[in-house]
Amino acid sequence: MSFCLFDPRVNLTFLALLLVYQIYFIKSLSAETGRSRWNTTQDGSQTCANDFLKPKICPTKNEDRAHDAFFRLVRLNGVKIGHIREMKLEENKSHRVVTRSFQPLLFEINEFLSHKECDLLIQLSQQSHLQDSLTIKGKGEGIGKEEFLKKLASKNLTLEKTLFCWKLQRPVYDTDRDGKITLQEFIRFVDLEKYVYPTKEDALPIFTLFDFNSDGFVDDKECADVTNATYVEFLFHVEKLKSDPRYFIRFSESAVLSQDTPVVRLLQRRIAKLTGLSRTLIEKSEEIQASFLIKI
Repeated sequence: MSFCLFDPRVNLTFLALLLVYQIYFIKSLSAETGRSRWNTTQDGSQTCANDFLKPKICPTKNEDRAHDAFFRLVRLNGVKIGHIREMKLEENKSHRVVTRSFQPLLFEINEFLSHKECDLLIQLSQQSHLQDSLTIKGKGEGIGKEEFLKKLASKNLTLEKTLFCWKLQRPVYDTDRDGKITLQEFIRFVDLEKYVYPTKEDALPIFTLFDFNSDGFVDDKECADVTNATYVEFLFHVEKLKSDPRYFIRFSESAVLSQDTPVVRLLQRRIAKLTGLSRTLIEKSEEIQASFLIKI
């Protein structure tokens, strides 16, 4: 489960608060209305089905209820995309819960956190010392040319270049089968063969390495005339793109927030009311992480 905080005061960045719980509880926000069969627990969470929450199991015996208040699993229903539900998550404030998606189930809750709470979470994450995400391999410095050439020393570049030209002219890339590769077709080739999807601006300098007559196309003859040195230059350009933060799957720094702080406790209480889960399940699940996402 995740909530994102956007702070316009942080230049070209935003702070995302990731609340990840290893519990099977969110499936759907229910459209059905009905009378609640249980009361609210002391920790503020709702104990059984009302018009919003649908626990998978509702005990019938009184002695089972205390145990289930801590360990019940709740199934929610989003009703339909765009569905709006008013929820009172704080005594003096109502929140609009909007269903935005079903696969995965996604709700938008404007002002789920106040500006003051956002500031406190930012401060906490900074005090906890943000660390690089495990998906990051460097921050864009990439591999040096000399080191890259050493990696290619054992490769048969002539054979690789021949295979490159053969693949480039295949119908899967030459979609109109005219024997000429356009910039967009070249981008598709780089995406599927080299596993990086460059922008047109980033792809154009690489494309021009093969477009000898500058007509905007690469044909069989031009590709066949490419030297090994030019082919190495192509490979190096692609390698540099892969080290660019814009092309990382996720580029972020994150910190684990202590549950002993008032703002985190308040957040957990609010989540308990939203989901119907007990505070015990929330507190015993994964800790809250604050992620600093870099926007290039």
